[in-house]
Amino acid sequence: ATGEGAGARAAFESALRISPTQTGAQAGLGRALLALQLWAEAEAPFRRAIAQVGTDASAYAGLAEVLEHTQREPEAMQAWDGAIDRAPGDTAIRLRAAELAHRTQQNALARAYVDRVLTDAPRHAPALVLRGIIASEEGDRNAARAALTAALSGEGAIDRAAVEQRRDDALGDEHEDQRPERLAEEERRGGGRGEQHRAQGALLALAVPG
Repeated sequence: ATGEGAGARAAFESALRISPTQTGAQAGLGRALLALQLWAEAEAPFRRAIAQVGTDASAYAGLAEVLEHTQREPEAMQAWDGAIDRAPGDTAIRLRAAELAHRTQQNALARAYVDRVLTDAPRHAPALVLRGIIASEEGDRNAARAALTAALSGEGAIDRAAVEQRRDDALGDEHEDQRPERLAEEERRGGGRGEQHRAQGALLALAVPG
């Protein structure tokens, strides 16, 4: 992969030396540098690509990746929004924006992005997983369980073992009141209340003449 990235970098740099304004070459160079994990070097080609061709969603997406890798999340979110505006039907771009919003604890925004993905692709397994995680964090166990269950029969690569564990955790939360330790605790509390009621009855019996 490194060799391919280096070869692509050389090819795009050569093309740009011949024609600096060649359409797509700047974004191509940016993607080659991303593949080599040269984040700082990749930023300039993507910005030049955006300046040259303002409708290129891939250039905005590439810039967003660079900004994420360099810990500039607010700017990255703006770049993802730019990519979405130029390719509103691209579920991969919208999901990446949702993932960034979730990582930066903007769950309402993440939910809006992922719900749009699921409107366009209801069986999108990675989006369903993220929807389930968000619902779980918001305390909506039913929605979390439904989304995670749907993800297991959805389309797209997911970590099935991790998703099953999350789903089982949600199921466990639902039946928490039936766990043995909870039942024992309730019985103990109930027994305590019975003793209290019996003591109150004895006092009343003493207070009322027979």
